[in-house]
Amino acid sequence: GPVGGAIGDYGNIDRLSEALTSMNVSPTLYQHQEEQQQQLPQSQPLTVPPLSTLPPPPPGFPPLISPSTQTSQTTPSLLSLQTTNTNTTSSLTSLHRATQMKRKTTNISSASSLASSSTYHHQQSTSSLTSSRPGKREWLLRMNQKLAETPKGELDPTDIPIPAVMNGWAKTKSAEGAGMVEMWLERLMEERDGGNERIEVTNKMYTMAVDAWAKSGEKIAPLRSESILQHMSALHRAGHAHLRPTTGIFNAVINAWARSGEAHAPLRAFQILSWMTTHGGQNPYVRPDKYTFNTVIHAYAKAGGRDGAVKAQELLQEMSRLYREGNEGAKPDTITYNVVINCLAKSGGKGAAAEAEALLDKMHRLYDAGDPDVKPNVVTYGAVIDAWAKSGE
Repeated sequence: GPVGGAIGDYGNIDRLSEALTSMNVSPTLYQHQEEQQQQLPQSQPLTVPPLSTLPPPPPGFPPLISPSTQTSQTTPSLLSLQTTNTNTTSSLTSLHRATQMKRKTTNISSASSLASSSTYHHQQSTSSLTSSRPGKREWLLRMNQKLAETPKGELDPTDIPIPAVMNGWAKTKSAEGAGMVEMWLERLMEERDGGNERIEVTNKMYTMAVDAWAKSGEKIAPLRSESILQHMSALHRAGHAHLRPTTGIFNAVINAWARSGEAHAPLRAFQILSWMTTHGGQNPYVRPDKYTFNTVIHAYAKAGGRDGAVKAQELLQEMSRLYREGNEGAKPDTITYNVVINCLAKSGGKGAAAEAEALLDKMHRLYDAGDPDVKPNVVTYGAVIDAWAKSGE
């Protein structure tokens, strides 16, 4: 699939991370004709309605890790993301101020009449402007304006291709895009709560919001991703049966941590995986799959170190165990072995290269015994060579 090609460059962590992310959500972008360009109002304040006050996490969900201690503690930072007054504005404004310090920005058009309790002036970086086709960006802004002009309760998905707009903003890979996805998601929930039966809110939309934050590159992304997951979980427990959290959104949250670069990201990713493993027996909707494990292993590879390599091998063994016990989705494949070997190559530990080559030999044995899913490829050999090159032996 999309991962098979992107993972070919095993030495490029960014490509590997993006490939792993693409496994979570890939909604089809609706085809649309380019509308005639029109002048949009400039420098309007962007309203980003916050999600509801942070609800309780899923039962037994591990508490957040405090960055200062890197131990399992509950941190209040997640609450500050979800309050309905100035705290949300402060958090998001701080996020964008940090972005502005490293990028040259220009004012953007936006939908200012989406009422909420907090507003902030949002500026778009030139990097985002150049990374998206001008026509696509103008279309997204027109859709925002059209949404702003639509009275509450009258939103019609036949007039606005809502999934396409949300997906378009998510693909900008920016804090702005992630905020826009949340803005649309909040409006859709308001429409549903107000009785607009034409509107459908799906778990894929929540996964898209998490995925957008994971790709934003902002330090706030993993915390924001967890808050969206917990909001969705609370809605499901409150009676929204169609918003059941699934493996996909948990994978997206794990990916947000894997991409974050935080020192405690591998541990947090592993904690979420452990929760999924514990509850997956009773709840198949959150049963971890190979993408879950691959992303956690990637987090350890990105952090480097011998301990990460040991953990990666343990996770590979756990995948094999779960597969033998009936979880077919957790079956290791070539990508899994490649990521583990890559983790060994980056560890620099004594004997890591020999262990990497032993995994290559194991892949050959399994493939020769009739398992086509673990056929070694050029990436596998390249990773083993890299392990030996870095070994110093």
